[in-house]
Amino acid sequence: MAVNMTEEQLQRLLKAVGDGQKGSMATCNASYDGKKDRETLEAFLTAIRIFKGIYKISDQEAIEGLPLVFRAEAAVWWQGTKDTVNTWEEFETIIRDTFAPKKETYLLYIEACRGHQPPDSACEVTCETRRVL
Repeated sequence: MAVNMTEEQLQRLLKAVGDGQKGSMATCNASYDGKKDRETLEAFLTAIRIFKGIYKISDQEAIEGLPLVFRAEAAVWWQGTKDTVNTWEEFETIIRDTFAPKKETYLLYIEACRGHQPPDSACEVTCETRRVL
């Protein structure tokens, strides 16, 4: 299940629960195994972003601590990738590109066209629904 928060909500949460503690990724309960699923990846990124904020972990310390939260395929991937990542933003971009790449436009079109028109539905309604996709 993905958690959606605005930046303002995140900052309020961090302010409410942050008590000046300094932590490390070693105490983070979130982990990621490399499952190629956008929702799973985004939930993981949200969890570690919140963890970093609550425990006031710098981006650099978090990057160095990532091996502690990766498992299976993600751990192997990180070993080959870690030397190319310099910022937290780069990390988020490259992990998304690797484990939750955007679908090509033609694939989205094929998926949208696979649907069947229900017998009690007007063509215009079905076509308008497909355009929204």
